[in-house]
Amino acid sequence: MKLKEWPSSLYHSYRLSRINISQLIDRDVPEIDAIVSLTSIPSRLGTIHITLKSIMLQDCKPKKIVLWLHKDLEGTLPTSLTDLTQGLLEIRYSDYTFSHRKLIHSVVEFPDDMIITVDDDIIYHPSTLSSLYKAAIKNPKKVTSHRGRNISFDDKGKVLPYAQWKYANKDTADKNWFMPIGAFTVAYPAGVLNEQVTDVDTFMRITPKNDDPWFKVMALLNWNNSVISGYDLPEPIPIAGTQKISLKKVNVDKDFNREQMENILNEFPELRKLINTSA
Repeated sequence: MKLKEWPSSLYHSYRLSRINISQLIDRDVPEIDAIVSLTSIPSRLGTIHITLKSIMLQDCKPKKIVLWLHKDLEGTLPTSLTDLTQGLLEIRYSDYTFSHRKLIHSVVEFPDDMIITVDDDIIYHPSTLSSLYKAAIKNPKKVTSHRGRNISFDDKGKVLPYAQWKYANKDTADKNWFMPIGAFTVAYPAGVLNEQVTDVDTFMRITPKNDDPWFKVMALLNWNNSVISGYDLPEPIPIAGTQKISLKKVNVDKDFNREQMENILNEFPELRKLINTSA
């Protein structure tokens, strides 16, 4: 977390913490035809209510918000979290601890619904969901994100280091290799992902540390591309103190993103023909 982000993070965290559950129930805002899905880890259970409140205070509301937690956490959750089940929140339990559970369970439980994934350590701008949804319904066979990077390759088709995967905008997003970044919210229309998306053995073998490349390729295997929303929103605000345990830092510092993308291409070599064929 950057030093300049601390004042905004502390202010909005305090503001959201003060909001009562009664202010979050039956809000008179439009409902979007989508389900928000996320997961979390024990170290963030004391702050995740801040993220959830920022979702519940959007200028629209999803059909529901589903939080997937490891089954061992049942009965141990803070009231700041469980109180939110009086509103849109459902808490469900999983046998797993990996980050991929934020999506793999929901696509099984809600196969006919658009799933929007969010992260558990972020404060979201109030128009995040509505703008993403507007963009997503215009692209019913594509994955839509507010932000992402173009996966880059050298002239031999090898994946370049993650530091060389440039952030994309509406004009520069690569047709085949634009990869949505989960922290900025991602919309997955029903049926857009390949059925192998829930293959735990495979993704734990080739992409155990990051779900973004796995979900990206699961759309590509169905010949469904990923696109950027085109909306210029303020940056999401990290919640102070939540980054002590972070897969993002591990993936970037050790270049696991590049390594895992190479693993994916070795697993699904048919996708290599899409390298250098983008427009």
